[in-house]
Amino acid sequence: MARRIGLGSLAVIAIALLASAMAGGPQDPWAPEKKDAKFADVDWEYKRDPPLPWLDSIAGNGAPLYEKYCVACHGATGDGKGDLAPMLIPPPRDFTKGVFKGRSSHPEMPPTATDLQRSLVHGIPLSAMLSYSFIGSEQQYSLVAHVKNLAARHFPKGFGFPLKSGNFHRDAGMPFPTAETVARGKALFERLNCVACHGEKGDGRGRVVETLSDTDDGRPSNVRDFTQGIYSGGPNVRHMYLRVSGGVQGTVMPPFATSASVEDRLALAHYVMSLSKRSKPLPLPHSETLVVKKAEKLPKAPGDPEWAALEKLPLPPMEQGPFLYPIQPVYVLDLYFQQLRHNRERPYFTEATARALHDGESIAIRLEWEDTASNPADRIEIQLSPKRLPDFPGFVLYGSKDDPATLWRWESKAAAVSEVLDATGPFAVAARAASNVTASANYDPAKKRWAVVFTRSLAGAGGADAPLAPGVFAPFSVLMKDGDEAWPEGTRAIKADPEDSEADIKRAKAMEAARGVAEKAIEAKFKDLPRHLTTWHNLRLE
Repeated sequence: MARRIGLGSLAVIAIALLASAMAGGPQDPWAPEKKDAKFADVDWEYKRDPPLPWLDSIAGNGAPLYEKYCVACHGATGDGKGDLAPMLIPPPRDFTKGVFKGRSSHPEMPPTATDLQRSLVHGIPLSAMLSYSFIGSEQQYSLVAHVKNLAARHFPKGFGFPLKSGNFHRDAGMPFPTAETVARGKALFERLNCVACHGEKGDGRGRVVETLSDTDDGRPSNVRDFTQGIYSGGPNVRHMYLRVSGGVQGTVMPPFATSASVEDRLALAHYVMSLSKRSKPLPLPHSETLVVKKAEKLPKAPGDPEWAALEKLPLPPMEQGPFLYPIQPVYVLDLYFQQLRHNRERPYFTEATARALHDGESIAIRLEWEDTASNPADRIEIQLSPKRLPDFPGFVLYGSKDDPATLWRWESKAAAVSEVLDATGPFAVAARAASNVTASANYDPAKKRWAVVFTRSLAGAGGADAPLAPGVFAPFSVLMKDGDEAWPEGTRAIKADPEDSEADIKRAKAMEAARGVAEKAIEAKFKDLPRHLTTWHNLRLE
């Protein structure tokens, strides 16, 4: 989706370029690499990144955004030790180490600025990193510049340059897979020992998986199950080619840019993509707009026919929506849930949809999601922000003191009741004495799906419970907790070796006991939080 930069920002970029030209241009810091054959596949003509002087000039604007959206996970200094970090699997990135996953650059270079911006726009599936496409392009780049400052010693020459052979920012024209390239990729998958981690079937259950760790604190590696068809670096073969070429920094996945030819890496990427068993395309993780159609009478139950009558096809695109990019509004929104604490025994993705209708007085929102079994602890929540553009909504998980949120919470143990809660942070949630939201729910054991309808007056109750009005874009997100979902431990058990000395065995047992206590403390603190959530979307009433 094309994002927009304001005219003022374009003027700053132009001035920065003119000043550089008038000064004769700075000395090229990459001159040695440009003469090195090892960097022959680097696209030195790449111009997609905004000029570095402009990025440096807006880095200060990124600090308050970082405080608002990033500190809870990544920590104030970017060391990955935010308040929510112990809950998250995989753990949040430690920016101070200069390690970034989704890169198009040469493995011995830092990422491009656009690489980091892409991670903000698209998020990182299979992690807690949601899409921040709901903030403007300039805000995204100011966050990029601030993160670069947190990792300044790893950017001595500025941002890096992408590989020519896999530069998806240009019309490079990736070849289509053939039976020959897929067969070649399969042979490489075995010869390069990808099977050791990813398994012979590509299901992430290779023979060494139980020994792998990406961190110093013993957190096990999340080796990708390719059969599920969800990839952290991006959804198409170009993204997979870049992961094969550059590796995945901060994990055990190595780069093959210098040990395999372009043709081999393309073949390997084609083979990996062929392992997917996914039959339907995934929803976009981006912020989207759910259009709320006006009805003469609101449906009250999940099975009422008015819900099925809503068109699944998208509406005509809008030139510019609330999040500053061309949007595709829909009456039926496919939701992309991301897991805060990844569980290897659970599918990566939970299918879910949202629909809504209003009658001019009240709004009804219907949520449906897959669940293998009904459990009294099943829970779904709609989170609403009182913010309206040009103000951006607050932190995606229950807001903050400066950006409160309202929650409509339904739990299976009280299927006909909905609580309303006021939240000012993940650990600052208070239920109201009385609820102004009703709920109706149904579980279909044949389809293994829950459906819940929330109903509330458009006027709301005031305060953070902001009114909903036709033509106004109202931010909302959806959060889910599966009552059957086990709590996965975040660190691997420490096992004593029978052949070790008695002192070493005693030490290992003590370390395992301490690890167990720490894991129980983490579970006690975080187990009540939802573990599946979407980014901010928008309601717009017709």
